[in-house]
Amino acid sequence: MSYSFSVQAATKAEAKAAVEAEFDKVVKFQPVHAQDKPAVLANAGAVIDLLVDDDTMDISISCNGYVGWGDSADPATVPLWSASVSASAGYVKRVALEVAPAAADDAPVADPAPAEAAA
Repeated sequence: MSYSFSVQAATKAEAKAAVEAEFDKVVKFQPVHAQDKPAVLANAGAVIDLLVDDDTMDISISCNGYVGWGDSADPATVPLWSASVSASAGYVKRVALEVAPAAADDAPVADPAPAEAAA
């Protein structure tokens, strides 16, 4: 079974947490990957740690890999016959979050003109 995903984060700690959160999704749908989770997290963490600290940029991380096995035993304990774990990381330009202008429906409504008093 294989996996591939990319995440982006502002700091190294956030990048590592994002990788773990994304890999937890992989394990949820492909339980056999619980076996290679420690290797995936260690590999991604090591690659992230190779980068210089730069608070002006975001870190983009891509992870992919696979595991293979010979029989259809319990995915959590099946003996693996092959495995691949890969990660790459690099800095990317940080995109500033823009606040969308309020929609016309959200504009404040002025009080209606007071009704003229009847004479």
